[in-house]
Amino acid sequence: MSVRPASLAAAMRPLATLARRRRPSESEGSGRTPAQEQDGREPPAEEPLPPIERLALTRSAREAELITSLTGVTRCGGLLAEPHHRLLPGQRRDDNLAEVADALRAVGIAHGIVPDRPPRHRLAIAPGDRAAVLEALSSAFAGQAVYADLLEHGRTLGTVLAEQLPAAVVLMEDVPSAPDEAPDGTPDGTPDEAQAGPIRPADRVKGVRIYRPAAIGTLLYGSDTGCDVEFWDASDSSQGAVASIDETPLGWWVPSLKATATTTIAGRPYPLIDVLATDLPDQVTFPIDAVITWVDDSDPAWQERRAAARARLTGTTASDAPENGTAA
Repeated sequence: MSVRPASLAAAMRPLATLARRRRPSESEGSGRTPAQEQDGREPPAEEPLPPIERLALTRSAREAELITSLTGVTRCGGLLAEPHHRLLPGQRRDDNLAEVADALRAVGIAHGIVPDRPPRHRLAIAPGDRAAVLEALSSAFAGQAVYADLLEHGRTLGTVLAEQLPAAVVLMEDVPSAPDEAPDGTPDGTPDEAQAGPIRPADRVKGVRIYRPAAIGTLLYGSDTGCDVEFWDASDSSQGAVASIDETPLGWWVPSLKATATTTIAGRPYPLIDVLATDLPDQVTFPIDAVITWVDDSDPAWQERRAAARARLTGTTASDAPENGTAA
């Protein structure tokens, strides 16, 4: 059973409560030190919580609501998970892919399978569709124990409930980047004179990993069975698109994300990016009827076994079997 999501204001209320400082009463004084009282200085403002901590607080508050309103959900490994008696990880991966694809298809958002990096499933999203995808996933999984990892190139920024995606991405990107994330031009990451304001990374969240956790005894299927939704970048040449997180079998750039081809996963067809609908170099599409190995034929024990095998095949005795493999 699912519940209607709380409004954004309601979802953020626990965070606001935790972040606010309690104002001192008149009996407690002004909250300033004697030195500050003397010279009229105000106490320093409290530092705001880092985005990742604020996301964790809002997620925790929402989880507390969901666990009381959802049936068939338990806590496992820090997540709300569905208990199962029998479930293979591959089944959960396929289920997560199906749910994400259904959410995108319901609102008409184009997407395509990237046939790479098994066993995880990857869906490519065209440049400019990120906001629509975040809203679609938030709406589709509202009031459900479905999670989303916020992915940057090469790392995970944080984990939220899928229904919190739009607000979470805004919060995560509305912060200055660290010096080592600054663009080239200044060694310490400080802005050039021509730059105004802090350095803010554009579209820092390059993808999301969607998953519905499942608990089988003490085993948890979580992020490792998620479906990756990748927000591809526009190409500098305005043709094609560039992978935002991982390379494809054909490289980082593809000439088109058009997906009219199909591929079947767990008995269900999915749109496949046309340029990737081909036999890849590491795929074996023909039957293998022979395996060739190299052995040390100077080993006496191996020579005896070879002679005995030849004798059985040729009907001769082991001592009569020729070493060159040709029957007499």
